[in-house]
Amino acid sequence: MVDLVFAEAAFASLASEYEVRKQLAEQLVVQWKWASSTVFALTPMSLERRGYAPGRLLRQKPPETNDCIEYGFDQDGRISVERQHNEFGFYETFQKHSDTLIESVHYDYKTDKKPINIEFVVLEDGKAKRSVCSATNGCSIEEYEWTDSLLTTVVQFTAERVGNGTPALLRNYIAECEYDGAGVLQRITRSFYDQTDETTIDSVTTPFERVGKRIRRKMYG
Repeated sequence: MVDLVFAEAAFASLASEYEVRKQLAEQLVVQWKWASSTVFALTPMSLERRGYAPGRLLRQKPPETNDCIEYGFDQDGRISVERQHNEFGFYETFQKHSDTLIESVHYDYKTDKKPINIEFVVLEDGKAKRSVCSATNGCSIEEYEWTDSLLTTVVQFTAERVGNGTPALLRNYIAECEYDGAGVLQRITRSFYDQTDETTIDSVTTPFERVGKRIRRKMYG
């Protein structure tokens, strides 16, 4: 079972696994593509929930790669390697895929390649139902609800890492996604919770609109 204890144990071993994971992931790549920013988020609507829209794929390597993403796809079109470039180098993410689970590990851009996080996404019928993340600064679990192919609700639990041991998770927010009759995303509302008594303390609504074939954050004024 993929739970927080399992994720914590996996994270603890990442530092010694960088070279092996890198080699195995890169061996699976059959095609590389560049993007202006993150296009393919690991968890459902994680970009949109933070008020962003996905980037766009580029026809070729850009003259300036700072802040760009380099994706390596396997023969089934799944991401095996992701490189997030900056002025010093690039962060690296390596993914493993099965019909029921995605495992993603993320390493720093510096030469010592310290691990940043490991995340597991549990799949049912091809859709994410749950994700578990163990990271340098804390942990999180997300639960996803769907209506047919549309994501409707995300419940996020988080905890900061203080000292040793597995931290206790508390509810951080509930995100609710709304669509029009054609299934186009219209808005996402996140209701945040006071983690001392789990009462709602704030809510943030982000509107979206379709422009051509892309969905982007709707701007007013």
